[in-house]
Amino acid sequence: MFEKGWLASAIDGEGSIRMVGKYNTVSVSVCNTNKEFVEYAHKLCDAKTKIREDNRHIGNRKTLYEVQIHSKEDILNVLPQILPYLIIKKNQAEKAIEVSKLKKDRREKCQICENKHYSKGYCYKHWYEFIGKKYNQEFHIKNKDKHSSIQREYYKRNKDKFLKKTKEWQKNNPEKVREYKRRWREKHDKTD
Repeated sequence: MFEKGWLASAIDGEGSIRMVGKYNTVSVSVCNTNKEFVEYAHKLCDAKTKIREDNRHIGNRKTLYEVQIHSKEDILNVLPQILPYLIIKKNQAEKAIEVSKLKKDRREKCQICENKHYSKGYCYKHWYEFIGKKYNQEFHIKNKDKHSSIQREYYKRNKDKFLKKTKEWQKNNPEKVREYKRRWREKHDKTD
């Protein structure tokens, strides 16, 4: 009970509870210039994070030590236990607990091989195997006419330029033109 009360007072007085960014990433932190104070808070939180040191000595500023908790599990482990002891940041803690409960774990595991999550419950390999190939095929079938019409339109717009470049190249490389014509004739004579 004493330790929970101590941690609650540390967060109330020397810490913060924030929801950052468009995904409302919850962050609980305690910072102080006394390293032992922050180490004790870190020990009570039992978090998987390290103590951060801020050494920017501007004027007479001391080194600042900070411990931050970001993971959903750590936040749901710490905040509900100290909630009754919080005074100043009680409302923020309640909101942070709600948001953390609603948040999906981004590191879900693949349904098949339990590797890191990629999309729709599959790792990259299995996502491509089950969903990606089908998606790519549907996309190409759907957009086949669209792509070919775009290419035809581009050729029509630049037809004169292409023909001009081709004629210039043929004029400058008569031996190569003869060689290509010979190869083309040989190829078509065989097929006939």
